[in-house]
Amino acid sequence: MPRIAVASWPLSTRAFTWDSHSGWSGWLSHVNASVLKVKRATAIIGSSSIHLLKTFINAQNYSEKVLIAQTAIHITFLLSAMAVASTDRLMMMPRGRDKDRDRDSQANSH
Repeated sequence: MPRIAVASWPLSTRAFTWDSHSGWSGWLSHVNASVLKVKRATAIIGSSSIHLLKTFINAQNYSEKVLIAQTAIHITFLLSAMAVASTDRLMMMPRGRDKDRDRDSQANSH
């Protein structure tokens, strides 16, 4: 987890440059809850991957039960990150009525 804190340090300590039009900082305009959830999930997967690699390098010191448990935990992290990313992607897609309304408004504007 220290790697996550170190990686986020430049972002959290960067000087704010406020955009006069929107009032938002330049880097803050593209950050939302979905982006942060996916970034956090990938950071957890990275930490889990390193831990799992260290376990496999010293596999002779661990029982088969421990190896299977740690692999299962890592796979759970992977699947949950994929589920979060898929859910966020689905939420970004326009809905059926919205698509119909957009198509109708484009047809009426021509």
